[in-house]
Amino acid sequence: MKEWEKELYILQSRDYPHEDEPKFQSLVMLYLDTGDEKYFRWMLAAWEKKLNDIAMGAVQNYSMFGHFLDFKMTAVTGMLHALEQYDPTRGVPFEAFMRPYMKKEILAYVRTMRRGFTVPSEGRDYILRKAMAIYNQEDCKNDAATIEKIAGAIDRSVKTTREILAAGLRNTKIDNINQTVKDNDGNKKEIDLTRDLTYRPEKVLFSSNRSKALWDAYRSLTWKEQEILGEAFGFCPACHGLHELENGTVQRRRPLALYEIAAYHQIASEATVRRTINKALEKMRKQLIASGWFTPE
Repeated sequence: MKEWEKELYILQSRDYPHEDEPKFQSLVMLYLDTGDEKYFRWMLAAWEKKLNDIAMGAVQNYSMFGHFLDFKMTAVTGMLHALEQYDPTRGVPFEAFMRPYMKKEILAYVRTMRRGFTVPSEGRDYILRKAMAIYNQEDCKNDAATIEKIAGAIDRSVKTTREILAAGLRNTKIDNINQTVKDNDGNKKEIDLTRDLTYRPEKVLFSSNRSKALWDAYRSLTWKEQEILGEAFGFCPACHGLHELENGTVQRRRPLALYEIAAYHQIASEATVRRTINKALEKMRKQLIASGWFTPE
């Protein structure tokens, strides 16, 4: 069995009614009506075969072998974003509605991987952490016996295990932030090189509370509004970062023009994008007024 074949049916739920299998759209409606996470698990179980097809298609289209599980979970993320925006009264089946969201998340993942930043799925992150934990318990030995022990524990081949350990070691760096100095009596002591001698608690508290109010207002927006604001003002809507790696160098994120945002989100016109931005900013302004952090002129 190939290693990716173990990841084909990881979303099956024990309480899923296989004998009387419900239709996918009915599960979507049950989840939207009740908010019960059980129905979302059933949605994933019912659609897992198609998720596998989408993930394998992405692996082959982008020649990114070894990323099957990442593509699969990225498609699930797209499904979640689609659920936030889905309006069943419009008569569009959710299966058709969510596919553009899945495609968008997959393309974002491909761009992320090719820029050098890697964000592993929860499954792969667990495997990496488990492998590194055993490696450290074995005093960081690289002999064949240790590698085989780790490979058996994470259920991977020796070759793949070596690649996982290499990735873990590349992302491990320990710096000593203490410096040894002598005091007036000649006794040695360590001081923290990262200490802030200009620390003012009242200023930090005010800044922290103001930032929290601002981000609370931002997070009250829909995911689409957050994305569009981030693209318009030049920050990442997911991590809120202002920089990105482009052609091997860290650069300031470029705010996108209205026509670029419209094309990326398949919005009919630039005017619609502008209205979305203004509407989102107005929602944030009202929340900041209500929380006492903004006074209208």
